[in-house]
Amino acid sequence: MRKSFLLGAVVLLSIMVSLPANAIDRQSLASYASALNGKKKAELKTAIYNKIKNPTTLNYGGGNKKTWWGFYHTDRIPETNECVNRYSARKFYFLDDFTLTYTAISEMNIEHSFPSSWWGGSTSVSAYKDLYNLYPSDSKANNSKQNYPMGVVTQIDKEEEGYDKVGRGTIDGVSNIWCWEPGDQYKGDFARAYMYMATCYQDLTWKLYNDNGTKTSAYYQLQQDTWPTLKQWAYTLYLQWLKSDPVDELEIDRNNAVNDIQGNRNLFVDYPYLAEYVWGDSVDVAFNPYSSISTASDDDRYLSAVPSGVSMPTFSPDGGTYTEPVTVEISCTTPNVTIYYTTDESSPKDGDNVYTGPITVDKTTTLKAVAKDANGNFSNVATAIYIIYNVTTDFKETFDQCDGTGGNDEQFGGNVASSTFKPDNVGWTANNKYGGDKCARFGNSSGASVVTTPTFVVNGTSTFSFKAAPWGTDGKTLKLSVTGDATLSETSLTMEEGKWTEYVLTLTGSGEVSISFTPAKRFFLDEVMAVSIAGDVNKDGRVDISDVTALIDIVLGKDSTQPYQNDHDAADVNDDDNIDISDVTALIDIILGK
Repeated sequence: MRKSFLLGAVVLLSIMVSLPANAIDRQSLASYASALNGKKKAELKTAIYNKIKNPTTLNYGGGNKKTWWGFYHTDRIPETNECVNRYSARKFYFLDDFTLTYTAISEMNIEHSFPSSWWGGSTSVSAYKDLYNLYPSDSKANNSKQNYPMGVVTQIDKEEEGYDKVGRGTIDGVSNIWCWEPGDQYKGDFARAYMYMATCYQDLTWKLYNDNGTKTSAYYQLQQDTWPTLKQWAYTLYLQWLKSDPVDELEIDRNNAVNDIQGNRNLFVDYPYLAEYVWGDSVDVAFNPYSSISTASDDDRYLSAVPSGVSMPTFSPDGGTYTEPVTVEISCTTPNVTIYYTTDESSPKDGDNVYTGPITVDKTTTLKAVAKDANGNFSNVATAIYIIYNVTTDFKETFDQCDGTGGNDEQFGGNVASSTFKPDNVGWTANNKYGGDKCARFGNSSGASVVTTPTFVVNGTSTFSFKAAPWGTDGKTLKLSVTGDATLSETSLTMEEGKWTEYVLTLTGSGEVSISFTPAKRFFLDEVMAVSIAGDVNKDGRVDISDVTALIDIVLGKDSTQPYQNDHDAADVNDDDNIDISDVTALIDIILGK
């Protein structure tokens, strides 16, 4: 396994979504919520209402500073441009030119999780435009959900690919009522959203009856008062969901992002136990925002220990950029748990893949895992992104057959015992060459020894990498040169004494080449590698959407004068000796991990 230090920094690992939002610290949060101090039950709910009411909501729909503009800031995964969909496992992506129009993503809707029909459907009230209530949704799932109350579905009519369910259940003591049920991984999210709506808009008049006197779906969910507003069956169920699906980083980031836009917060996310003081087991206890456990950025009391007591799984090795398939192990510090995982970017749940042993990741993959204990409590979802580049190895030398000392045993001078020089590849030349600890040592105390690699073939742009270290204080300078029709991006290097220095250079050329190293005197060398990255059209050492743009320029003849700005060899992604639209398709498949 080789984790690539030559292809860029490690990508986001354990945080599911990275948002350009301003996090809030514990002191600022307590100051924001100071009016809640000492309040209980109904008085506390009204204090929350007075604090969060009248948000500055965006105009509804698509366009700049409208709902879809908001979703771009609250529900986008920057690494993949994916739009977070909490209603089904279907994947949707913001287009690269989305910021020019902010139009709706095809087959996605703006979904009122808390139906607008419950207050009569008026579009003029803030509730209609409030981002804490609005989510991007698969249009199919949205149509299935309709305006049903949110509860437990016992007779499934429709199930959206393992996420929300639609069907019939017992609601407010009445059986056979149409309702919808979120997926396990989002039950807490929607419960906190409903609690927010029932509080922020407790002054609205709920439409509990139709004009003909029949009961509406709102009748089964709400009652016309400022407390409890949610019917008892509803808040009792939702309190259970808060425990089974605790607040996670996704929800915290969205809360911060919406606050940046609207100027108000969902305090049921900020204070994960606040709902218990309003509806639950602490209604007779005064709430204290200064001492209560929060999800503030500098308060680790909640996220460091999931309320259920189930620790979040961890991955080994970490996610990141690799040039070879990687074997991943998943573990959890909480004993006697079952770990469920997914590889399709969906959040895992009970019934998904059960982890029984190491997983081989051989293409770009998002791994997600959740742990469940014997009592049915779930951990937060852990996420790791493994980017496996499609590379062609032009040359690789590990020196792993060398069995002396020095180098990888962290000895870089003194009593270092040499062994016979045993390279992986024949053709190395040097005046003085020896084996170290799975590395090579060249030169002697009297002067430099020019070291030259065996001949290998390059075709376009390759990444040339290696690590080197001087013997003791023999000198830190290292010169490189190329024999053949090729150039290196840098040829004068400086090594650090007493440790390895890793180098990543760009090798551009065609045909047979060899690389020569000239140190000051003695030095150690290891992990010499030249790789060509399929699809790295713009020659920046990685494969991403910018390469698609460069490839399209080539297809359209916008890069036709030599020397080329882009790498035309890398542009022939499907290796058919033509550069055309089929290469664009192949490149997009690489980027998407296909």
